[in-house]
This record gives sequence, structure tokens and C-alpha cells, in this order.
Amino acid sequence: MFTRIREDIACVFERDPAARSTWEVVTCYPGFHALLIHRLAHRLWRMKLRWLARFMRHSRCANLWMRSAWKPG
Repeated sequence: MFTRIREDIACVFERDPAARSTWEVVTCYPGFHALLIHRLAHRLWRMKLRWLARFMRHSRCANLWMRSAWKPG
């Protein structure tokens, strides 16, 4: 799991020249947050913890945390 997170952070650095530090990516990039929440919810779903997975994905906290990551339309 941590290997994937490191790969995701490296991917941000490859694609975004404005990214300055790992801390900045982890704390300020809503797309990165959305990916982490999705992966955690998917893992919970596969463990048959379906209510918790849905709650994790659709909770008010998750929506506020990654509000600007979703651009409908």
C-alpha cells in the first residue's frame, strides 16, 4: 500500500511542475486525496465491509476533503 502511495506522489511530481514537496502533495492535492479515499473504500468493499466502504466514499467529511477534485460536466 505504501509503495502505491509513493508511486502516486512520484506521478504528481512528474506531471505537475508546481509541486514543490511531498508534504504539499499529501496535504494540498485534492486529486491525491480522492485517490486515497477510493482505494481505501475499494479495499473495504472487497473485505465485505460494504456499508463502511460506502460511508467512507460518500461521507460528508470525504466530500468536503476532496470537494474540488470532482468537476462534473
